[in-house]
Amino acid sequence: MKNLLVVLGVYFIFPMGGNGQTRVTELKRLSDFNEPSASWKVVSDVGIELKRPNSLIEMKNVEQEVLWNNPGKREAGEDLYTNESFGDLQLELDFMMKENGNSGIYLQGRYEVQLADSWLVKHITSESSGGIYGVMSPRVNASKAPGLWQHLKVFFKAPKFDGSGTKTQNAKILRVELNGMVVQENVELLGPTAGAVASEEVSNAPLRIQGDHGAVAFKNIQVTHGLDDFKESASTADPIWVDYNNTPVLRSFMDISSHTGRHRVVHAISVASSQNLHYTYDLDHGSLIQVWRGDFLDATPMWDGRGNGTSIPLGAVQQLSGAVLNVAQLGDINQEWPKDTVVTGFKPKGYKLAANNKPVFQY
Repeated sequence: MKNLLVVLGVYFIFPMGGNGQTRVTELKRLSDFNEPSASWKVVSDVGIELKRPNSLIEMKNVEQEVLWNNPGKREAGEDLYTNESFGDLQLELDFMMKENGNSGIYLQGRYEVQLADSWLVKHITSESSGGIYGVMSPRVNASKAPGLWQHLKVFFKAPKFDGSGTKTQNAKILRVELNGMVVQENVELLGPTAGAVASEEVSNAPLRIQGDHGAVAFKNIQVTHGLDDFKESASTADPIWVDYNNTPVLRSFMDISSHTGRHRVVHAISVASSQNLHYTYDLDHGSLIQVWRGDFLDATPMWDGRGNGTSIPLGAVQQLSGAVLNVAQLGDINQEWPKDTVVTGFKPKGYKLAANNKPVFQY
């Protein structure tokens, strides 16, 4: 019994046969890639000029490490290949598209997750951002406007082979999250997608970043080896989406995440438009709290089973300040605005629907 206790004690301190500490590879230097072309540079930042939205320009006012592809007449754009090879992985990165831009991430150089300027796209396909090229369209259009940084997260399970080299399991994209929205889940890949570096599948191979379709930028690229951090989606309920043609206005709770944490707006009203541009308004404080483009709302948390009263925007959310509306009655235009530190001037009086089913808020 004493010997058994000693063995168990050693096991918990030094796990026997375990994976040990999860290994993370950061890709932020040109030296992390195999013979990058001259179109790729590491710069402090990039952005878009409003008068030239179809190009990305270097910005020198922010100190960060941005991998920028800027092909021109003298420097043709080429794809990037990592020096390191990967099997099962979790990939996380930020990217920026120009107007009408196109790029992609080829897992193992063979399976493409599409990146594109899909901001104004109404009918998404596998060629839209977050699509698996030629295989599966994203669930929703979660793209942001060109010139904004967007976030991508991919969980990938590499194909498996037996000792003789025969494939025993297909590759699978377990999940793709674009700007916080799940756009792909459990997609089995019967073989490489179009444009793959090779038709032969392998258990480990370099990542490939598409660079032959114009300007694009990346930062904060991290590859976690293995899938130890992967968790299946908790909900198995069929999604209940709100069609804005039938329900252009919906009241619900709305959970908001910000740099100060997460809070719930309990008197929120979300308003849709036929231009696929929607917003949420806080009735208590008279403030816009978020806008998004794409589909309207996922009401599954509110209407499935007992529900919790919340709905979720179906698109890439741009959160606003949510500042309380400051209201005062002045004697004339020259009177100084009173200091209302507790914002007692604003008193909500509800809303009414106009003839076009748009709410008119009263206070």
